Amino acid sequence: MSSDAIQLSRTFPAPVAQVFAAWSDPLLLARWAWGSIGVDARAQVDFRVGGGFRVTTARPDGARWAYIGAYTAIEPLRRIEHDVRWDAPMGYESEVERVRVEFHAEPAGTRVVFTHTGVPSESARAEHARGWADTLDALARVLA
Repeated sequence: MSSDAIQLSRTFPAPVAQVFAAWSDPLLLARWAWGSIGVDARAQVDFRVGGGFRVTTARPDGARWAYIGAYTAIEPLRRIEHDVRWDAPMGYESEVERVRVEFHAEPAGTRVVFTHTGVPSESARAEHARGWADTLDALARVLA
């Protein structure tokens, strides 16, 4: 793992197919993808290699923040990879950020290993790690 990487692992008490669908189905993705800050979240998904996604949330001032990407690898029920760009005030400019999500069947459910690379500073990585942990908490609520 590179020094600019964030890696989180979480086990969800749900089968792999259900957890994978939460990442690939736009209606499910919109329910958790902005974590606790998500308000009127919406997702558009073209779930195929080369396809893209856009996930937005409403802000109190009426503006919408988004994260946008293109899928670079999909192995059904095993792995999703995509780049990510932010249409939100991140406080930094980044050339390329990438996300890799791995799905592992376990007796207790599905272990997800989430890796985000390309974040340019330690402070931004710490903030993203907190944000992604919150997002995974929201996913747990959706899967419950």
